[in-house]
Amino acid sequence: MFWVWTPEFNAKLLYVSPAYETIWGRSCESLYASPQSWRDAIHPEDKEWLLERIRELDLKSASDETYRIVRPDGSIRWIRDRIFPVRDAHGAVLQFTGIAEDITESKVAADVVRESEGKFRQLLSSNIVGVVFWTLQGDIVDANDFFLSMIGYSRDDLRDGKVSWKNLTLPEYVAVDQKAIDELLSTGTCQPFEKEYVRKDGRSVSVLIGSALLEKQKRSGISFIMDITARKKGEAALQKANRQLQILSRRRVQVQEEERRRLARELHDQIGQLLTAGNINLQSARKAKDRQAINKKLDETTAILEQILKQVRQISFDIRPPVLDDLGLAPATRWMVNDSVARAGVSAEFFVDPNLNRGDVETETACYRVALEAVSNVLRHAQARKVWVELRNAENAFELIVRDDGIGFDIADAERRVRRDRLGLVGMRERATAVGGQFQCTSTPGGGTEIRALFPISANGETASL
Repeated sequence: MFWVWTPEFNAKLLYVSPAYETIWGRSCESLYASPQSWRDAIHPEDKEWLLERIRELDLKSASDETYRIVRPDGSIRWIRDRIFPVRDAHGAVLQFTGIAEDITESKVAADVVRESEGKFRQLLSSNIVGVVFWTLQGDIVDANDFFLSMIGYSRDDLRDGKVSWKNLTLPEYVAVDQKAIDELLSTGTCQPFEKEYVRKDGRSVSVLIGSALLEKQKRSGISFIMDITARKKGEAALQKANRQLQILSRRRVQVQEEERRRLARELHDQIGQLLTAGNINLQSARKAKDRQAINKKLDETTAILEQILKQVRQISFDIRPPVLDDLGLAPATRWMVNDSVARAGVSAEFFVDPNLNRGDVETETACYRVALEAVSNVLRHAQARKVWVELRNAENAFELIVRDDGIGFDIADAERRVRRDRLGLVGMRERATAVGGQFQCTSTPGGGTEIRALFPISANGETASL
């Protein structure tokens, strides 16, 4: 659009090209009829400074102005105006001419680009995702600080060419990378995939990668990389816990079945035989005519009944000692230790805090079972001469300690044997943690073993910690 106006402040328009109608949305006739209409069309936020610039035009040889106008339909357009003063022979300004163009599309596009660049710069500097620019030759051209921190390299390392896919990639992931490259060359993008990088310090980091090809001919692209190490470790820990839970559940069923078989065998082999003997004695006494012979058979039957009563009491104690319910954890544990070591021929020392905290039924039962399992393991496997059992107070909890002077064992090896369906340490740990407690075992071959378990006062209370 070309236009001419006088140098007075009121700026009388002398000529406006027909392109004015297209850009400003106003007809030339309306402009000539109302010479100030062009001022009214200037956007309110631009009007004051633009008119001030017009006042100063005679001081300059030319001026470039960019401003907004409001069309009659309410739409806004961006205008770039190149203004030239026309002077007489003495240098006085006679009139001004202007060449204006509609730059709305380029202005909007520039704003979009600027906004996109701002968001991209924000992404590059974020501490959420690593951003890497690369070539298919294996060079890393640039990367944000988060990625460099993820792999343990500095920006100086990047500038020195020490950071490349070859240095970061383990051999087992070469085929995975090649598949991603083939997909990039074919489609321009590749599906996100997981792999591991080797950090500068040699440790591995698990990542999730999404990539896109930027310039196919130059074989360059961009990758967005998330550190998923914590997630992978969590998944591995969950899988391990699930495997141990399955093993424990299966073993508990086996233990229950073994206990049933033991009870059935004892009832059949011991109590059954004693009852049979008692029955034979009673039948013999019935047939005997001599009072002395009858009394002898009755005495033998009485002895058999006492033995049966003793066997039934022992079986009952093995299943669950009544003293645990009647007197509590300390007396029950003391009885268990004395009874177990007496039968095994091992010496024992038992200590209990005089004012031991009392737990609820669930926590005291869990503690007793852990103590029973620990003492049983000592008697079966430790080849110990002595075992120490202690019950001590802790803050809002009580602690069980079982030590021996036996041969000890390799804890890592014992944990691996869990996979072969052995209950052992896992069973005791599960019993403790099931009520919110903690379990710890220390042992070395030839150095004995110590088990420490902490139990909260209530299974529904806060978790106890060693």
